[in-house]
Amino acid sequence: AAGVEIIRQSLDQQSQDAQKHESIALNSKGSTVKCIFLFCDIRQFTDATESLQEEVFVFTNQIASVIHSICNSYGGSANKNVGDAFLMS
Repeated sequence: AAGVEIIRQSLDQQSQDAQKHESIALNSKGSTVKCIFLFCDIRQFTDATESLQEEVFVFTNQIASVIHSICNSYGGSANKNVGDAFLMS
């Protein structure tokens, strides 16, 4: 969410500058944001897949729900879910 806002502000500013000067400055300075990234994955996911079969998606979604709610409660956001892996910031 923080990255989206930074990009939006930068594009808005560049758009305003372009209207004034009819060009876009691609080398303008950005801002520094401190962030913590968390990467986690489900242990022994292959074993879980074999035993759960069709229910593996329910299992993965339940874990994702817990991880996302904890991350959100601390002001973070889920960036990406890929199979059994989760990236948070």
